[in-house]
Amino acid sequence: MIRLIAGYLFVAILCSCGLSAAAAESRDELEEGKIFIQKKQYQQAVVTLEAALQHGLHTPGLYYNLGNACFETRKIGKAILYYERGLIISPFNAMLLNNRDFVLKQASLKTRSSVAIFDRLDLRKMADRMLFVSLVILLICSGIYLLWSIGVLRSFSQRILKIFRYSFRFSILICLVLSIFLWIAQPADYAILMHRSVIRTGPAAQANVAFELKEGERVEILKSYGKWNKIKNRDGQSGWVANVAVEKL
Repeated sequence: MIRLIAGYLFVAILCSCGLSAAAAESRDELEEGKIFIQKKQYQQAVVTLEAALQHGLHTPGLYYNLGNACFETRKIGKAILYYERGLIISPFNAMLLNNRDFVLKQASLKTRSSVAIFDRLDLRKMADRMLFVSLVILLICSGIYLLWSIGVLRSFSQRILKIFRYSFRFSILICLVLSIFLWIAQPADYAILMHRSVIRTGPAAQANVAFELKEGERVEILKSYGKWNKIKNRDGQSGWVANVAVEKL
């Protein structure tokens, strides 16, 4: 039994060391990418920063610098994609919002107000976080009430216990509401067009052309069929586009 526990501990230590090394490597790549941007070596910056992304680093700062480097290399679609991914992590990040809107204007695309971040995708993420916080509060209140009931925290006044009791009930209510919302709400798949694309009436290259969309347009993916996605733009128009033309958020 002791050997088994020791083995588990050894594996856990090795895993944690590996994760720490990967995290340190990705941080170094982020700093190296920033240096490339300062030197205006934008292509090298994109390669280095995307390597940090592959090594598991997902921070607003990384997406911000990636967006900037991609814009300087005229990759408008990728620049908007990275800004949007950064905004999913940090919805009110002023630098990400300002740069995204600047690139949208440069590409003659409609800018989105900060309210647009509250789409179904972001609402689910916010609900997930709120549910986690509510569960933590629920556990804390339960633990305090349990300790009080067995006499450990008898020094607590009735007023404080009443606050914890109401917090406990409120947390249960919030958990129930958020759980129902997450169960009912279907997550929407959003994507960014990587280049100017022809949208067709069907999932085939021979299908009629419905309309065209510019590089950097944000669309909702309704469904997939083989190598094609049925998408809908912000004006409500829908059609089919090849998988390679879009990158999911």
